[in-house]
Amino acid sequence: MDPAGDDMQNYRIDRVAYNLPAFDKAFELIEGKSENLCDEVSKRFRITCTKHYWKRTIKKVLPITSWLPNYEIKKDLLADFIVGITVAIFQVPQSMGYCLIAHVPPVHGLYTAFFPALVYSFLGTSRHSAVGAFAIVSGVMTGNVVTQVMEENGVSLREIEESLETNIPFSTTATSTLSDVDISGISVERTQMISGIQPIEVANALSMWMGIYMIAFGVIRLGFISIYLSEQLISGFATAASLYVFTSQLRYLFGVHLPYNSGFFAIIQSYIDLVQHYKEINFATTLISIICCAILLFFKIYVNEKMRKAGINIPFPIELAVVIGGTLVSALMDLNNSYNVQIVGEIKKGLPSPVTPRAEVLMTTWSRSIPLAIVGYTITLTVGKLYGAKHGYDVSANQELVALGTTNIVSSCFGCLPSAASLPRSAVQEQAGGRTQLASLVNCGMMLIVLYFIGPLLEKLPNVCKLHFFSCNLTKSVVCSCFRNCSGFEEFTRTGERIQPLQKSIDVRCGNFYLKNELINDNYFYNAKAIWMISFLGVIILDVDYGLYCGVIFSLLVLIYKSSRPKAYLLGSVNNSDVYVPIKKYVSAKEIAGIKIYQFCGPLHFANVEYFKSHLFKKTEFTKKFVRKFLSKNRTSVIGKDGNSVEENEARTKYICYDNPIFNIENIYEKRSSSLNVYSNGYKYLIIDCSMISYCDAAGIRMLRKIIQEYEKREISVYLTCCISHVIRILERDRFFVEFSKDRVYISIHDAVLHIKSESRHRIGNETEKKVEISRGNSLSPTDGRLTSRRNN
Repeated sequence: MDPAGDDMQNYRIDRVAYNLPAFDKAFELIEGKSENLCDEVSKRFRITCTKHYWKRTIKKVLPITSWLPNYEIKKDLLADFIVGITVAIFQVPQSMGYCLIAHVPPVHGLYTAFFPALVYSFLGTSRHSAVGAFAIVSGVMTGNVVTQVMEENGVSLREIEESLETNIPFSTTATSTLSDVDISGISVERTQMISGIQPIEVANALSMWMGIYMIAFGVIRLGFISIYLSEQLISGFATAASLYVFTSQLRYLFGVHLPYNSGFFAIIQSYIDLVQHYKEINFATTLISIICCAILLFFKIYVNEKMRKAGINIPFPIELAVVIGGTLVSALMDLNNSYNVQIVGEIKKGLPSPVTPRAEVLMTTWSRSIPLAIVGYTITLTVGKLYGAKHGYDVSANQELVALGTTNIVSSCFGCLPSAASLPRSAVQEQAGGRTQLASLVNCGMMLIVLYFIGPLLEKLPNVCKLHFFSCNLTKSVVCSCFRNCSGFEEFTRTGERIQPLQKSIDVRCGNFYLKNELINDNYFYNAKAIWMISFLGVIILDVDYGLYCGVIFSLLVLIYKSSRPKAYLLGSVNNSDVYVPIKKYVSAKEIAGIKIYQFCGPLHFANVEYFKSHLFKKTEFTKKFVRKFLSKNRTSVIGKDGNSVEENEARTKYICYDNPIFNIENIYEKRSSSLNVYSNGYKYLIIDCSMISYCDAAGIRMLRKIIQEYEKREISVYLTCCISHVIRILERDRFFVEFSKDRVYISIHDAVLHIKSESRHRIGNETEKKVEISRGNSLSPTDGRLTSRRNN
């Protein structure tokens, strides 16, 4: 029975076997035209003067102009309006909670919920990204830099927290006011050391530098750098950073002052400090934490899942209920004064006046903002591409740089934290049915209402309540379900499952041939696991910044190593057809007698030329041992009349003696065609499949030329096949075809194989006729149908 099945179609090809010159001539190759500089400038100028060019440019710079004119009000307006309100409900407690981690007043979280979303909705190409405060960038990474800068100016983390509780800023005014008084441990000596630097100034400076870096990269079109931050790198980093976020909340969840930890094993040290300060734990705060966390987890894990199964994609606004309930309980029971539960405190009405960060603060933070820019941009682009692919629109990497950069620069002038796309809010915006960035504009409208009217009502809200919105998300994804639902651990587990060795080797039918499904020894999945683990452990052991650097460096090293060691195979024909596949992967793939077909799966450049040479020699058995065999073969014996052998050194003329002058040439060819060469390794022709060689530099061309010369010294003919036009142009510019004839470059492997078989048949037939004539004058060996080899000087 045909393994291909009844539904497979057979086809027959009838055409000439083309080499490259014949193919170019037959189908009229279009030669590239080189334009001079003046013509190129003139052409560009004419293009820029067209109406279509400027219309397209405006759409690129302001992507809102591409979707807003086509906005379907009846279909999309209600969905965007509901989603905007839903996201705003989540964003109010979430943004204020990030301020606690960043060690800045809570009102700045509300500013961060308004300005970044407003600017990005006009400039961003993603229609589902919810840009604003994000736990990793706005919380952990910003909080680390704020703490470091403030400690460099003589302010400890405990003093920053006490300043937030008492609403007394660090300023020169506070120095003169507190000259004879000590309030909450803030002494005269300390206030003189800080030189008026505020924690929010440090955060604003970080946001400014993030924007500057992103716009600079976007203008020079460096959006492609994000491709070097692999999915495994981002997954491992985000998972570890989530644990970092959860750990940074311990001081607020238990109402205890803990020292600031950074550097090696900072997370572990934080838990050790919590155990050492267990006597200082505020049990009222801890009880509120447990109650709020239990309520939120119940709704997120159980109620929302039930609603989703019932077809209701909008989650229940339990966060709003917790905020309202916590505020009422705090106000009625006076939790701040009676039980020392920290509350939000004063929230100013309205929007702030624009103020640019001070130059001295900018000079302190310029280098520390680089990791924030990398992480913020990468996560924003990842979220955008994810939902863009799902909903069928394109997300421009360079425009995202410009959009996010402009967003951070503008926001830094209004007291905002560094901003990026928020993973949980973007998921809510997409799952709830959001269609465009109009949902973000509705969200901004809701935030204006909060800032002008609702903000003062939240002053009695306990800090621990606003933390639980994202602490419960982290508890659900990292603590409760870290080995089941957390995206990072799920990726790690899924990768591990794919590399489990099979119990035995089996054959699986694949079309009309068989696939060898043997023990999987591909290092790809091991590399993916290693990148994930290095990124994860780097953040856990070192710190957020250094963990990111370790992950990036290791990922690049893996990329460099893999590019210098691409896969390569010996190919064989499947059932004597024109299909050529790796021999070690398919049972039905067989080598063609006398021909080696080698496929190199990667660009040929200076970093892998030595690997290319050594691997090619190894696969084709072209080693020192083969050279010795070749030289010893040149000392073959002549069969004399008495059957004795006579040594002849360096014989140059090869011919065949046959015992019967009357013979069938086809029979001779049939015996000879089983091995088209006279060497013991079994091949005389080498075909290099260049279909996967996308690029070749000068070092690669030199090595290719050298390899061809090595083979031809041993009388092995080399052919190139499937060269793409770009590689052909590179070879032509390097004058490669001066030494290597273009006639030996074929458009496919099968064309080259057919040519070799035809040439061998013709050559063997001619040589046999001549050699038989010579053999008639010599003594013949006994009549047993045996072919013998003879060489003469």
